[in-house]
Amino acid sequence: MDRAQNSVPRDASIAQRRVIYVNPPGVPLAAYVPIERAAQGVPRPKSQLYLATGEADLRIERVDAKTLRVRQRGGFLQSPGSHLLRNPRKPWTLGHTVQLAGVRVGVSALTRDRRPLEILTHFETVLEDPSLCWLQWQGLQYQPYAPPAIGQHTFIRALDLARVLLADMPWLPFDGRLFQPPDPYWPSTVCS
Repeated sequence: MDRAQNSVPRDASIAQRRVIYVNPPGVPLAAYVPIERAAQGVPRPKSQLYLATGEADLRIERVDAKTLRVRQRGGFLQSPGSHLLRNPRKPWTLGHTVQLAGVRVGVSALTRDRRPLEILTHFETVLEDPSLCWLQWQGLQYQPYAPPAIGQHTFIRALDLARVLLADMPWLPFDGRLFQPPDPYWPSTVCS
């Protein structure tokens, strides 16, 4: 938690910015940042948004100046924790949209079991606007992230959650990444 919290900008300007977490390793490693900072009296983001989680590979495509298409290998909402704020009896539908302050997120593709496979995230400002602070988890902390150019895409590999959580134990003899079964929605040339 400390590594996550300490790698989000701490200067006073962050209070006027929205942090966009591209791939937090787990919801607590992003959701608790403003809570901890409020308790410690440290400047916290004006607001936060998670594009996806780091539990599976991501493909992020820039559609236009204000829009990203995000596809998560195997679809979104794979872990039990990702279902905490969603009624399981309310099925997802193609085109389902959530409007937040400054951003609209819509479901543009579904998995066979009716979970979001792909989302379109449309911001009211261009993605390079200084009011947005883009962060990607890399290694043991958040690092700055730059959205791809219009018409381009980037791939982000799933995180090794065991390494993220047990970073102070580099002698671990295994790769803690969860097995990712073949995914018919994911290009086979991207991931083995």
